[in-house]
Amino acid sequence: MMVYEAATDELLWLDESTVEVLRRAEGLLEVAPVALPTGENLLGVNHHFGWPVATMAQGAIVVVFNRAPCHWGRGVGPDAFSTDVAMVRSTDGGATWSSPRDLRAVIAGGAENGAAWSQQLAGTMPKKLPGVRAGMRAIGATQSGAIVLVARSGVFRSEDGGVTWAHFAGAFGEEQLRGPLCNLGPNLVEHPRMGLVVAGHDVESKSCPHTHGRMPTQLWMRWSRDGGRHWEEAVQEMGVDCAPCEPAMLLHDGMLLLVARNHAMQAEDLERGLWHYVQLTSDRGWLPTTPRATNIVATDAKRRHAGTPVPEGFALKPDMGAWTQDTVDVSFNPVTQRVEVVATDRNGEAGAGAGNTGTMQTLGLWSIGLKELWQGSALYRYEGTLLRRLGIAHLEQVDGLHPGGAVIDAARGVQHVFVYAGRSRHGPTGIYRITRSLDTPRLRGVLG
Repeated sequence: MMVYEAATDELLWLDESTVEVLRRAEGLLEVAPVALPTGENLLGVNHHFGWPVATMAQGAIVVVFNRAPCHWGRGVGPDAFSTDVAMVRSTDGGATWSSPRDLRAVIAGGAENGAAWSQQLAGTMPKKLPGVRAGMRAIGATQSGAIVLVARSGVFRSEDGGVTWAHFAGAFGEEQLRGPLCNLGPNLVEHPRMGLVVAGHDVESKSCPHTHGRMPTQLWMRWSRDGGRHWEEAVQEMGVDCAPCEPAMLLHDGMLLLVARNHAMQAEDLERGLWHYVQLTSDRGWLPTTPRATNIVATDAKRRHAGTPVPEGFALKPDMGAWTQDTVDVSFNPVTQRVEVVATDRNGEAGAGAGNTGTMQTLGLWSIGLKELWQGSALYRYEGTLLRRLGIAHLEQVDGLHPGGAVIDAARGVQHVFVYAGRSRHGPTGIYRITRSLDTPRLRGVLG
């Protein structure tokens, strides 16, 4: 996608300042589509593509996302093409992409095994879902080059860069895990002692934010020592000031780092109208972690939207302000040798100190040194705003633009950040990549 096409994309709806940055940032920053709900990609009623996660193995970038009629609510119901594991891959650094493929086709019994997920999508989710104990998706690559995906439809593994896949029947299911269904953070990491590890938060509790209440103050960790076939679990009870949601995870030089949106009311800065993302670290590389409030912030949705119409079924409760945070990406930058976080402000541009704009979504880039992390710091440096998107009129439009599950391509010197954008409740929405240089100081100069 050329810059002038991005400037007129009706789903992206870029702010003019971002268009200008793209025009002068050739080689440092690029925005392009990955999968849009048009042409052969549009199957049945499913024009809502969302929540992408990605990894890279054997020279291929693999992106897995949700394909559905809508985000939430009782609109048009799901059909045979609705899936939580639509997959596309690129073998040329993200320049071109395959057509979406439904990974449920490799499940014994086929796509019919996605019935429980379709029930959840239709808004008829029972209090206790049967089967797989995963919501959303976590993906990662092993040192051997395999790709492992954990999703509502189960655990999938590819040994050839996403060309062929196997599904592990019963993996991550009720017979292995007694804990709640958890929405997973975007990353699956390979741990030297625990094997494959994913992190998540409880979405079955009555205090789950997805029922518009408050989230349990817990961190759930689940791991597999046999490549994804069998799983174990542990939970860390946090304090009242830490309710981590969909935690992004990084394991580097023996340190475990998770960064998450925080739905605890203590994360709100009442004076400035901000919400603080939370950081959890362990220098032992495992539980327990130590939570700390970061200076990575998002503006408060309820201040902007108080007194304005909200969708049917919403109640503008105090903790709804936290929803301007969302799933982040956390990665180690091999060029700068710093840990970097790409984080959303779904209601403004708090990182740049712009306050609550109310009609704009932004992606901010933040970084911290390894030494500071080891010393217990949670103070990040704001590097700049990667993207500004318009069109946020009310609460039902704030979803999207969350960057969890990005890919570092060290050979090309870039990071690919994957987001979805569009009309976030009912659709249409599409999947995009934001490719940025790992030379963060040069990029910062362009971002201004």
